[in-house]
Amino acid sequence: YSSTNVVLAVSNVTVLRPPISIARTGALAENFQLTWPASPGQPYQVEYSSDLLQWVALSNLAAVGTSASVTDPTPISGIPKRFYRLH
Repeated sequence: YSSTNVVLAVSNVTVLRPPISIARTGALAENFQLTWPASPGQPYQVEYSSDLLQWVALSNLAAVGTSASVTDPTPISGIPKRFYRLH
């Protein structure tokens, strides 16, 4: 770029976010297990929220293989919704 112009290069590459699957686990299916495609050695952080405003770290991990997963062992009694995000 300069003081009078900018040059942009555009590519035809689509970046897709990895799909996250959520399954109920535990003896009474009271827990949630989140699984996603991963890159070995890549660090990931999973957070949860009940209101999309306050986020709490659930797990920090480095992927060992091509998929990673974490289980949320916290029962969700009285909370109608729980949201997760992956960094």
